[in-house]
Amino acid sequence: MQQSLISERNASKAKTQKIFDELDALTNVDEHLQFAGNIIQRVEIPNIVRDEIKQRINHIQKRRTDPNLYLAVIGEFSSGKSTFINALLRDELLKTSVLPTTAAATKLRYGSNLEVEVRLKGTKPGIFKTNGNSKKITVPWLPGVKGINNREFIHILTAKDEVAKDVVELTITHPAPFLGNGIVIIDTPGTNATNSLHGTVTSKVVENEADTAIVIVPATIPLSQSLASFLSSSLGPFLHRCVFVITRFDQIRQREQSQLLNDLRSRLVEQLGIKPPILYTCSAQVVIDDISGEEEVQPHLIVWKERFEQLESLLINRLCRERSLAISENVLRLLTRLLEQLDGQLRSQWEDWLLVQ
Repeated sequence: MQQSLISERNASKAKTQKIFDELDALTNVDEHLQFAGNIIQRVEIPNIVRDEIKQRINHIQKRRTDPNLYLAVIGEFSSGKSTFINALLRDELLKTSVLPTTAAATKLRYGSNLEVEVRLKGTKPGIFKTNGNSKKITVPWLPGVKGINNREFIHILTAKDEVAKDVVELTITHPAPFLGNGIVIIDTPGTNATNSLHGTVTSKVVENEADTAIVIVPATIPLSQSLASFLSSSLGPFLHRCVFVITRFDQIRQREQSQLLNDLRSRLVEQLGIKPPILYTCSAQVVIDDISGEEEVQPHLIVWKERFEQLESLLINRLCRERSLAISENVLRLLTRLLEQLDGQLRSQWEDWLLVQ
C-alpha cells in the first residue's frame, strides 16, 4: 500500500505543478515578502509589530522550503479523533479518552523508529527526547514516568492530566506508511473543552500550519451544537480548508445513510455557509479491529477497510493541491496586517504634523 500511496502522490504533484507555478506568478509571493521586509526596515512602526511581522515572514519562508504536507485533525472529545489517527497509522498508538488533557498540539511525522520529543513547562521546563531503543524511560519529576517504554510515555504525555498540563509541544516519529509520504499529522486539542486555550491552539494550527484540516464528525452525533459553534467562531475564515470525515458510519443503518448525509450537508450550508461542504464517510474502528485481531471483522464490514484506503488517497491529493494555497493565504494575511499598521502609523504622523502647524 505504501508504494501505491507514494505513486499516487507523485502523480498528483505532477498534475498540480502547473497550478502551483501559476499561483506563485499570480500572488508574487517572493516579491511581496521582499516588499514587507523592506518596509519594516524603512518605516517607523512599533517594535512589537516589527517583531511580529519579521516572525511571520520567517515562518512563511520556512514553510515554502518545507517539503512536508501538514494535515490537522480536529474533533471533540469522544468523537473518534484518536481512533481515526490510529487508523491512519495502522497502530493503536494514541490512547482514546473522554477527558480533556493536553492543550498542546501533537505532531506525528515519519521516522524509522518510534521516538518522542517533548517540550515541557512547569517546575523543570525543557526538552526531553527518547530514541527507538528507549525501553526504561524515567523522568523523576513526572508522575508515572519510571522505567516505561515509548508507547507508555506517549500515553502519559497525552492522557494523564497531571503530566499533560505541562506539555508545550509534542512530536512523535512513527514508521507508518501514510506518514512516509511526507505527511505530518497534527492532532489538535479537543474542541469542547472548558479550557479556552484548546480552541486557541486549534485555530492557530489551522491558520498557520495546516495545508488541510479534517473535522471529525461522529455519525451518531452529526454536528453537535458545540462543534458548530466552535467552527463558526474560531475557524470561520478557514472553513474552506476543511474536509468533514463522518466516522462510525458503519453504525448507521444503510437505508438511513443517505438521509443523514443530506441532512448534515444542509446544516453545514445553513449554519456555517460552506458551499459545497466536502464530506467523506469511514469506519476507523473497523480498520483498527482488523489490525489488532481482537475483534473479528464481519464480512459485510470489510468494505470499510477498502473505503478507508480510498480516503487516504483522496487526502494525499488534496494536501498536494492545498499546500500552495495555504502559503499564499499566509502571505496575504501578512500584507494585510502590514498595510493596516502602516496606515495607522501614517495617520498618526499626519495628525502630529497638523498639531504643530
